[in-house]
Amino acid sequence: MNMGVMLINKKFVKSNKQLKRIQKQNLKKYRKNRGRYPKAKIGKVIELQSDKVINLSQETGNEITPLSLSAQEIIDGISKAEITGQSGSGFPTAKKIEAVKNADAKEKYLVINAVACDPGLLQDAWILENRKPEVQKGIALLKKCIPFKRVVIGSKENTPNRYPMGEEKILIHQLLQIPLSREQFPAEQGILVLNIQTILKIYETFYKNSSRKTKYITVANLQSGQGQVLNAYIGASIAEILANTTLGYEKSADVYAGTGVMDAEKRAITDTITEQTNLVAFGPAATFDNEAKCKMCGACKRKCPMHVEVVKILHSIKENNTEHLKDYKIMDCIGCGTCSYYCAAGRNIMEMVQQQKERLK
Repeated sequence: MNMGVMLINKKFVKSNKQLKRIQKQNLKKYRKNRGRYPKAKIGKVIELQSDKVINLSQETGNEITPLSLSAQEIIDGISKAEITGQSGSGFPTAKKIEAVKNADAKEKYLVINAVACDPGLLQDAWILENRKPEVQKGIALLKKCIPFKRVVIGSKENTPNRYPMGEEKILIHQLLQIPLSREQFPAEQGILVLNIQTILKIYETFYKNSSRKTKYITVANLQSGQGQVLNAYIGASIAEILANTTLGYEKSADVYAGTGVMDAEKRAITDTITEQTNLVAFGPAATFDNEAKCKMCGACKRKCPMHVEVVKILHSIKENNTEHLKDYKIMDCIGCGTCSYYCAAGRNIMEMVQQQKERLK
């Protein structure tokens, strides 16, 4: 992950009664799905204001029945439509499908990520609830390309409500009980992992003959914790998006956009959304102080989903002795920001670790 700004941390959520209430309710709602991994219980801090989606895409038209297509014609159609990973990765979907199709694996799997583990995102759950028939038709097209042994949709209903459960290898381990090392790529092991919105885009390409690039995103008020799902065209301005919501945006509020509340950037309302945008948010955000003194709580290490020796890395950075950082598993860091969220001193630990990791590449 390439991180921007984290909009929340534990201290920020605890200081806001609304966000604290929403998170508490979310964690209680899904507590039946037990699991010890990952360790971080970072529930949603944004709740859906209305089930009705706001549509800026201007897409219309009835569903059509696609002609009988071969596997290669489906893959070529996905490539021509330039469908990319809707989780924010931006990786070409057709290339991912080809890699799994050509993988030297006896058994192949399709894992659909609808976990939406980022604490601020709502659209994946909305799609699963409201567009499931269309998603099933998208799955059927993919099954023509690859004879999957199993197709599984990961959601809050069948995975522990933990963060970052949606990370590919963590989700694969949870749903398929297949552990993968840092060096192993899921596609090369015959495992195709796609975000649920990517599946929906495949459906729209063949059943709606849709050519306009659109995306479902979450728009969130960071003060009230209220959010809405909006279907926007790529290139829509943040100003247009905010003008079409009923979340109480005021011009004096700071505005952010990114892949989620754990990864966003401060933006101007004249900026536009891209295919990597999952969230547009406004209001106050958490602040971090990397010069603050460590409180020695150890939460950064305990909560790390990749078991990185965070404390040893931070000590090495402080002592300006970075010779053994790889021995402390720094290269396993996925930049999820869990360490920063829990830091009692309010430091952006993830930022410091990622800076050192980049130097070692």
